[in-house]
Amino acid sequence: MKEILITAKPWKKITKKNFLRSFLVFFIIGFANLVSGQADIILTTISGSDEDIFQGTQNNVVYILQMDVSTTTAHLDNFSMVTAGTYDSDDVNRFRIYRNSIPSFSGATYMGQDGTTTGSGETASIPTNYNFGIGTHYLLITAYLNNDATDGNTIHFDGGTNPAVLSFTTAPNFTDNQSDVAGTKTIQGSDISLTTISGPDEDIFQGTQNNVVYILQMDVSTTTAHLSNFSMVTAGTYDSDDVTQFRIYR
Repeated sequence: MKEILITAKPWKKITKKNFLRSFLVFFIIGFANLVSGQADIILTTISGSDEDIFQGTQNNVVYILQMDVSTTTAHLDNFSMVTAGTYDSDDVNRFRIYRNSIPSFSGATYMGQDGTTTGSGETASIPTNYNFGIGTHYLLITAYLNNDATDGNTIHFDGGTNPAVLSFTTAPNFTDNQSDVAGTKTIQGSDISLTTISGPDEDIFQGTQNNVVYILQMDVSTTTAHLSNFSMVTAGTYDSDDVTQFRIYR
């Protein structure tokens, strides 16, 4: 029978010098990773509803992005995203970005805006300058509507097809979970019905004031309406010597 001899090489003796050398190497490597390390960021679209937004209103939230930052801080330089919907350049006069610790506009802090809008399909690009710490943050995109924004036009941000693009000073490691759940916002104007109130043929007298010559019924629905001017062509046989002024009352 053959004998098999198994031998083992003894461990190198751990001396104080060897220990300090190893500790220093690991410390330097760890410090270098800390200084030049990349943030780990997870992006998630917050679900929103299809809803109406109204002419002339501000800070209509159209997209909320949750940003979870870990490992180290992340300095955001720019936010950009391709828009969708049916709105045009006459509907929206700017997009703004806010940050918050909750997915709500209440208490949010302004970061920047894109004040040049061309309509659906444009890229809303907003410069920012903020260092996000480790934790969960929310970016809120809002739309400012013109007073004459087109009733029925829509604004939509599709995080699935055209997700938001975030540019950082130091490129992080991204996990992008954006999706098409932000909802579509539909521009609404006031719905107004105008009806002339029937009045009698009657006499009015020289030197009198506030003679009612026309009554207009105005039924307003959907949202409020701000009246800026009233105009109407007159008729009859009166001339400039007969009437000193026309007034309107409500």
